[in-house]
Amino acid sequence: MDTLSILRAIQAFFAERLQEKKELLFVNIYPSTIIDEHFPGFIDGLVSRYRPYVKRIVLEINESILEQKIWMNPLFIRRIALLRKRGFMIALDKGEAHLILEGIEQEEDYSRAAALGVSIAQGYYLGRPGRLKSDTCNRQILEE
Repeated sequence: MDTLSILRAIQAFFAERLQEKKELLFVNIYPSTIIDEHFPGFIDGLVSRYRPYVKRIVLEINESILEQKIWMNPLFIRRIALLRKRGFMIALDKGEAHLILEGIEQEEDYSRAAALGVSIAQGYYLGRPGRLKSDTCNRQILEE
């Protein structure tokens, strides 16, 4: 489901309105996805299809404690080098306060998430992403 979420985020972001802008797309990814045997083919497909935009994609690697040992895996290190070589930017996602299920794109995804007891989710089925006004962002940060 991780690669499907990534693909859908990229498709939506670079669809109609953001092709000409220079905004970056930040996409969460798990270390276990990066070391999956099918991952290099997935990345090659993305690069082939979205070559002009790859340098605007930032892959945020989740630092989940459950996947902590993967960080020392030589395969993981080689895959990070592959991502950089293909033009992707890499960032660390340190936000572990909540587990958020991404990729709720259809009613079926929503039903599965509810059956699993997921309490926080995101995806187009729940609503399209939008921009926050800067004063709203600043107010929220000050209140935290």
